[in-house]
Formats: sequence, C-alpha cells, structure tokens
Amino acid sequence: MADEESSVSARGVGQEEPEPRVQHQPDATERLAALMTQYMEFQMARPARGTTLHEQFMKLNPPEFMGATDPLVAEEWLKKLDTIFEVMEVTHEQKLTLATFMLRGEARNWWESMRRMQPEGVPVSWQRFVEIFNDQYFPRIYHLQKEQEFMSLKKRTMSVAEFEEKFIALSRFAPEMVRTEELKCRRFEQGLDWQIRSRVAMFEINIYSELVNKTKIAEREVMEFQNRRESFKKRRFDSGAGPSRQRSSDVTATVEQSRAQTEAGSARPGNSRGGGSSRGRGSWRPPVRPNTAQSGPTGGITCYRCGIEGHIVRDCPLPWADKCYQCGQPGHIARHCTQRPIAASSVGSAVGGEG
Repeated sequence: MADEESSVSARGVGQEEPEPRVQHQPDATERLAALMTQYMEFQMARPARGTTLHEQFMKLNPPEFMGATDPLVAEEWLKKLDTIFEVMEVTHEQKLTLATFMLRGEARNWWESMRRMQPEGVPVSWQRFVEIFNDQYFPRIYHLQKEQEFMSLKKRTMSVAEFEEKFIALSRFAPEMVRTEELKCRRFEQGLDWQIRSRVAMFEINIYSELVNKTKIAEREVMEFQNRRESFKKRRFDSGAGPSRQRSSDVTATVEQSRAQTEAGSARPGNSRGGGSSRGRGSWRPPVRPNTAQSGPTGGITCYRCGIEGHIVRDCPLPWADKCYQCGQPGHIARHCTQRPIAASSVGSAVGGEG
C-alpha cells in the first residue's frame, strides 16, 4: 500500500498538467482509507466474535450436566440449553460446541468415549449428539412408561390445577392422543371424576383453555355443595346428640336399678332353697331397705353400702352388714344359706301348737 501511495505521488509530481493530478489524488486517498478501515475491522472482529459468543453463553447461566439416573433431569438439561440457543441464534455446530462444554464428570467421560467411537474424519452433528444423548440418559422404555401413565391418568384426589399440570407434563409422551384441540379436550374430560365431568361434558367444549376454566368453576361448585351437605349433617347430628345421650344414660341407670332390685328380691324366703312358694297368701315383706343403686351427681352409679361411685352393692368390696333372712346370721344372704328357714319352722310350730 505504501508503494502504491509513492507511485501515485511520483506520478503526480512528474506530470506537467495540474488538473488531472488534482482530480485523481482525492479518489486514491479515499480508496486507501476505506481499505485500511475494512482491514482493521476484519482483524478486530474475528477474536471479538469468538469471545462474545462464549461470554454471552455464560452470562445466560447454562446448566452443567454431571450425568443422572433420572431421565427427567437429562431432558430438563437439554430443554434449558435449547432455550438459550434460541436466544443466542447460534448454528448447529456452535450448539454442539457449547453443549459439550457444559458436560462434567461421568457425562464428560461418556461423551469422550462416544466421540472416539465415531468414524474417523466424520464430525458429530448436533442431531447425532441429541440422539445418542437420549439413548443414554432418556431411554425409550421410559418414554413408553410415561405414555402408559398418561393414558391411565385420572384426577381422583388431585385438584383440577394439579391434574392439569400433570396432564400437560405427560401429554408430550403421547402426542398422537392430543394432536388436535378436540382430542386434547376429550382426553382431559376422561380423566375427571364424574361429579365434575357431568357439569362440563354437556357443553362439548373443544378449546382446551376454555375447558380448563370451566372445569375449575365446576370444581368450586362441587366443593361448595359438599361443604353445605357436611354442614347440614353436622347441625342435624348436634341437635339430636344431646337428648340421645341423655336417654342412653337413663336407660343404663334403669337397667342397673332393675338388676339391683332383682338381686334384693332373690333374698325372699320363697325363692331360697327349701322355702315355700312365693305365690302363697302370706303377707311376708322384706324389711324396708333402699334400692341397691342410685344415680350419682355425675350421672354414674353410686353404691348404697359404701357411698362410692363406680359400682353397685353386689360388687361392693366391703363386707355384708345385713343378716341372712333364713338363719338370722350375718355374712351371707338367703340364697347362699345352708340352714332351715326360720319362717318355715316357726310356722310349723305354730300349726302344731294349735292342733
């Protein structure tokens, strides 16, 4: 370039006519300045472009991949990288370079071994990398399992929001079942419980977003209905629970009192061993004594013998203070007495004396 400038200068000096020299010199200077500018831009642009690409990639916080046994972790890593690549608008070759740069540990060792297995001289494309990566960390058997899970997906105890989130997550494994809006809506309805499905199926909605909104409204109505029904049952139970419990306590106390009276009645002479018939015309009456049980202040049973709640006379641990009606001895009752009845012998004597 310096020689060209010298040549031009020399030629201009040697010419006698000034006018052609004046017209040609600005054109040469401008051309030289333009060439120098383009050269400097070219020299500075190459390293700047390489550095900027790497810096731009790292500023977007790309995730590292150490290898994983969970296929969803590997899938999520690829999805995040694809999002970054869309922002950067990089080529497939640059995608491969940047993606493999983020491999670490076991994943890095796997990639090095796979690259050595490729035919020599044949570069690995981005599409080929994605294929072998999915074969290693996202196998087809897992894809089939998720497809089956999507086909059998039901709402059950999930909320509509939770069910819709899982529906979207699994639908990508069965794209043929949701290839249209109508098929997607029908599959979504099939997973709902009958209470909600019966409220939305009648409208035959074929727009997925609208169907999800209607389903959430139906869920809210079903929950309100169930809450009102449970509240009504609770009020009905509470209104009848008090009297029912009181009647139950009264029946229990009556049964205990009847049982205690039966215990006391068993001490009559006519019911003891060797005694006469209780259907006679005699006017025998047992001594006046209280019932063997009564209702205590707390609604329980109080023993008449010791005055302690919790048991009746027949279960009282204190010794008997009453006497046997047959022999007149304390310590036992008439039905356990082994002596002859006093009343029977006295009546026999009286009859013999009259004779």
